[in-house]
Amino acid sequence: MHRWMMRAAVAMAILWSTAPASASELLLGRATAAPGASVTVPVGFRQGRGPVAVAVDTDIAFNARAFGNPRCAPGADLATSGPGAKLVICGQPRPGIVRVAVLGMNSEPVGTGELATVTFDVAANAHQRLYSLRQKPGAADAQGTDFRLRHRNGSIRVR
Repeated sequence: MHRWMMRAAVAMAILWSTAPASASELLLGRATAAPGASVTVPVGFRQGRGPVAVAVDTDIAFNARAFGNPRCAPGADLATSGPGAKLVICGQPRPGIVRVAVLGMNSEPVGTGELATVTFDVAANAHQRLYSLRQKPGAADAQGTDFRLRHRNGSIRVR
C-alpha cells in the first residue's frame, strides 16, 4: 500500500507541474448597472510562464437584447506611449459579439493588469438579473505564433 501511495504522489506532482496554472490568462471583470444606464467591464491580463504575449484578442459574447453599443477604451495599466505602446481596437462582427484586440507595432510583451475596458448601454427594459459574458481569447508571440490563453468569464448584474 505504501508503494501505491508513493506512485500516486509522484503522478500528482507530475500533473501539478505540467498543469496550465502558470499560463497567461485573460480576465473579464464583473459589473453592476441599472436599466437604461451604461456599464463598464474591465479586461485584465496576467502574463504567465510559457509563450510571451505581445498581442491579445478575445471575442466577448453578450446578451444583445439587454446590452448594446459596445465600445472599448485602453485600460488603466495599458502602456499607450513609449517603445512598448499598445492600442485597443474593438468591433462588433455580429450582434451579441464584441471583438477586442490589444496590439502594437512592436514586439514588447503585453503588460499585466487592466488592458482595456468595454462599455455597454443597458437596455431600459433589461430584466434585473445576472448576465454572463463569455469569451474566447487568444494571443500571439513576437514571432507571430498564435496560442490560446486561459481565461475567466465575466458578468453584468442588472439591478
